[in-house]
Amino acid sequence: MNNYCLENIINKKLNAHLFHDIACNGLQIPGYSNIYKIVIGVSICKPLIDFAIQYRAQAIIVHHGLFVQNESYNMRMLNQNRINLLLKHNINLYSWHLPLDVHEKLGNNVQLAKKLGINVLGKISDVILWGAFPSYITIQNLFNRIKKKLYRDPLCFNHLPSSKIHTIAWCSGRGQKFIEQIYNLKLDVFLTGEASEDTMHYIYENNMIFFSAGHYATERYGVQALGQWISKKYSLDVVFVDINNPI
Repeated sequence: MNNYCLENIINKKLNAHLFHDIACNGLQIPGYSNIYKIVIGVSICKPLIDFAIQYRAQAIIVHHGLFVQNESYNMRMLNQNRINLLLKHNINLYSWHLPLDVHEKLGNNVQLAKKLGINVLGKISDVILWGAFPSYITIQNLFNRIKKKLYRDPLCFNHLPSSKIHTIAWCSGRGQKFIEQIYNLKLDVFLTGEASEDTMHYIYENNMIFFSAGHYATERYGVQALGQWISKKYSLDVVFVDINNPI
């Protein structure tokens, strides 16, 4: 498949034109014109590029790419080695950020719901979904489910350990800034990827329940779903590389 054709196909699938994103979505670094092998990952990094080189891939697709708006000169210099490797080996780099978070079928939020057994009931905003578990579960049940499905112990802040939970709001990645919106809705629990230093205090002081399951862990599945869609629809060789990140 032509490299620019692939960009157009995914842009259309993810409705990328609808988003005003801090990240630069689409083809970030052009390489080979014809693509047969694609390496998929959450974030661009040297181990992922090294794998793509060994795999003889013509393209890499990630959720977190190289370029964001208003990027500093120092940040561009930090990325220089990655850029040089991609250019040297003529590898296309594609990245989709918000479009891949919120897509109704392939997105990180929807895929996270599938992993954790949550019934999606609606949107709080473009990047926050809400829903419910089929039946009431305990906080420990949810902790164990996250550990089993996302392969890590989540961080949990809660005001009453014995509470039963049913309704939930969630946002993959860096969603702790949305606590105020969640509080006003009086849902049982809020789950996101990260926590900030002040998160714990807001949770305890306002009788909320909060889970931080990891930025990487909550955004591992959207890019995999995209890769599976590409592979099935266009018969391309697509492989996901899991380069774990504890954050």
